[in-house]
Amino acid sequence: MHSTDLTEMMDKCKNVSMMNNSQTNRNLQEQQILLNVTSESMRAAIQHEKLIQSKGLSSRLVRSSKLSNEIAHTSYVAKAIETGLRKERMDSGI
Repeated sequence: MHSTDLTEMMDKCKNVSMMNNSQTNRNLQEQQILLNVTSESMRAAIQHEKLIQSKGLSSRLVRSSKLSNEIAHTSYVAKAIETGLRKERMDSGI
């Protein structure tokens, strides 16, 4: 009687483990997609900023300090990432 209970319990554990692995794999895939979108958005934003700067163009505001330049850069990159993630979520349903 104990051996069949043990066998049933082991089978249930294997099934739960397989379901957890499936969910973990799905989460890892979603995380990888989000990481790719984030890094691609960052790369595109930084490349765009460099292009604008190389042409002698600037933002609407005159930056008076290095700190204000860093704040503007961080804000621009954050918005690009947010836009990229929003688009990816709409496209893939994440």
